[in-house]
Amino acid sequence: MDSPAIARRVDARLGGAGRTALRAARAALAGLSEEEAALGRQMIATLALEHLCGDAPALDFGQLNDRLPEQPPGATPPARVLGRIASASKGAVRVEAMTARLDPLAVGAPVVEAFNAALPLAKLFDPTLTPAEEQAEAQAKLARLGEAMAAALEAAHQTGEELKTMAGNGAHKLLPEHLRALADFSAIASSGPTALLEVAADKERRAAALNVIGVYETVARAATAAPRLRAMSEYLEATGLLADAAVEQTGDSETLKLETECRLLAAELELRGPVRNPQTIEALEARFNKFKWSYAQRYRDAHARFQVEMTALSRIADDANRHLNALARLDSIAALGAAAAADLQPVMADLAGRVVPCDFDGPLSPENVPRCRCGFVLGTAPPRTELTDLFDQVKGALRLKLAALSRGAIARLIKEHDRGRRLEGFLKITQAAQTQALVRVLDDELARYLADLLDEGSAATASGVVELETARKTGRRKARA
Repeated sequence: MDSPAIARRVDARLGGAGRTALRAARAALAGLSEEEAALGRQMIATLALEHLCGDAPALDFGQLNDRLPEQPPGATPPARVLGRIASASKGAVRVEAMTARLDPLAVGAPVVEAFNAALPLAKLFDPTLTPAEEQAEAQAKLARLGEAMAAALEAAHQTGEELKTMAGNGAHKLLPEHLRALADFSAIASSGPTALLEVAADKERRAAALNVIGVYETVARAATAAPRLRAMSEYLEATGLLADAAVEQTGDSETLKLETECRLLAAELELRGPVRNPQTIEALEARFNKFKWSYAQRYRDAHARFQVEMTALSRIADDANRHLNALARLDSIAALGAAAAADLQPVMADLAGRVVPCDFDGPLSPENVPRCRCGFVLGTAPPRTELTDLFDQVKGALRLKLAALSRGAIARLIKEHDRGRRLEGFLKITQAAQTQALVRVLDDELARYLADLLDEGSAATASGVVELETARKTGRRKARA
C-alpha cells in the first residue's frame, strides 16, 4: 500500500466511494499517538485489501491480528486502536461482533447513508434500487424512488376503485381493514422519498410501515386478480350451463360432469372471494382452464351434431306447419265438426321457436366465446320427439276431417252443388285419406269455396238430405232384419 503503483491500482479498484472511505479512515488516525497511528495505518491497509479481494465480508479480530506485525511490549492493544479508528471514521471502518471491515457505502454525504439505511423499505416501491456510493447517485436514486412512490399511490387509488366495483357486484364485502390498509398505504406513498428516509431511520416507525405495506400488498393482489376472476365468472355464465334446466336428460354423463364442474367453479368464485383467499387464485384458474379445454372440445362436437339434427327437424317442422294450416282451413267449415287446430297451434309455435337451424359455417372458438351465435347450450336435446308427436296429432285430426268430408251426405252435397266440377279431384283425395296431397291442393280460396258450397247445399236440401239419410238407414235395418 506504500508503493505508488500499488496505491494507484487500489484507488482505481476502490472507486469514488471506496476512496472516500479510505480517506475518512486515515483521517481518524489524527488523534492517535505515533505508534498507534502506525498500527492503525497497517490495520486500514489490511481492511482495504480484504475489501477488494478477500473471501469474507469482514475479518474477525484474530484474523486481523495474524496479519499485523508483532507489537512491542506495553503497546496499545490492536483492538483498542481499532475501536478508536472506527469511532472517528464516520462509519468507514465498522466494528461489529468482534469483526472489522471497510464500508465504502457508509461514508460520504448524509443522504447516501440515509438512502442506504432505507433501502429495504425503498425496495418495496422499486425492487430495482441498489445501494448508492456517492451523493449524486443517491440523489438520482431518490428521484427514482419518488417516481415509484407516485406510481404506487396511483395504483392504490385504482385498487380502491376495483374493490368498490367488486363489492358492488357482490364479489366480496368491502371490510374496514381493507379500507384502512388502503388509507395507510396511500399516506406512506404520498409522503415522498424524504419522509420515507425519516421513517426508515426510526425502528418503530419502520416496522409499522413494513406491516402496512405487507397488508396492502395482500389487498392489492386480490384487487389485481379481480378482473381475472370476473372474466372466469362471465365465461361460466355465458356457457348457459348455470341455468336451472340447462342440461336436459340426454344420458350424456360427460356433459353432466361438465355442468356439475361449471356450477362448482361458479360457486367457488362467488363464495370464497379473492380478498379473503387471494392465494387460491392460481389453483382456481388451473381448474377453470381444465374445464374450459374440456368444454370447448365437447361443444364443437355437440354443435356439429346439433346443426345436422336441426336442419332435418326444420324440414319436419315446415311440413307439420303446412298440415296444421290445412287443418285450420278445414276447421273453418262448420259442417266438418269441432275445430282442432286452435289447441295445437300454440304448441307448434313453441316448437317452431326451438327448431331454428344454425347457419353459422365458420370455425367455432368456444375457448373464447362459449356459445355459437345460434345460442346452442351444451346438452340441449333437439325436440324431435315432441315435434313428431305433434305432427302425428295434426295428421290424425286431418284424417278425421277427411273422413267427415268423405261421408255419404257431405260427399253427395259436394257432387250435387259443385257445378263447376272444381272438387272432383279433391273428393278423390278425401276418399283416399291422402293428407300430403290435401295439404298441397287445399288453399284459402278452395277452403272458402268448399265452405260456401256446403253452406249453400245444406240450406237448400237440408230436409231432403235428412229424409234420404233416414230412408237409407231404415233400408239397412230392414235388410238386416
